[in-house]
Amino acid sequence: WGATPILAAILIAGCTSTPAAPRKAQITDEVAVQATVVAVDKASRELILQRSDGSQVAVVAGPEVRNFDQIAAGDTLNARYTVSLTARRLDPDEVANEPGAGMAAARAEPGEKPGAAIGAGVTMTVVVNSVDRDTHTVVVTGPDGNTQAIEAQRQTGKRFVEGLKPGDRVELTYGEALVLAVE
Repeated sequence: WGATPILAAILIAGCTSTPAAPRKAQITDEVAVQATVVAVDKASRELILQRSDGSQVAVVAGPEVRNFDQIAAGDTLNARYTVSLTARRLDPDEVANEPGAGMAAARAEPGEKPGAAIGAGVTMTVVVNSVDRDTHTVVVTGPDGNTQAIEAQRQTGKRFVEGLKPGDRVELTYGEALVLAVE
């Protein structure tokens, strides 16, 4: 089922649940990096970026990078990558959403400093076939009928698995986003 085994592994490995919402688990990881523009070659559209540790990397900006000519030595490039996963146990009479995926992108307007954002998300519902509380393993079936066994690794994942029973439906929503901005 495509990315579902990865999603399920992330869910079981690192989800955290809150006492206020025991039927829901959520994780969000974010990595933010910053680099300084050291040099710009307008003809080749190459940037030399210096990371916070002093190392340098060369990057070529493609033609889709709008307003490239506004980038100058001394500018700061900020990049933020976010990954999130939410798992929600559905009520027995709750209608499950159809599996879905979406994507969105944006870039700087003409005249603004270069920047871009892209994000994608997937939602699907899996059905719990069995739960082994001794090994903290749950077997689920995805929307396409494929079955996957997942063993919880972390305590929070183990607690989530312990709250599941055969027949439960779990809605998984996974998202990724990347934001780049020159300041």
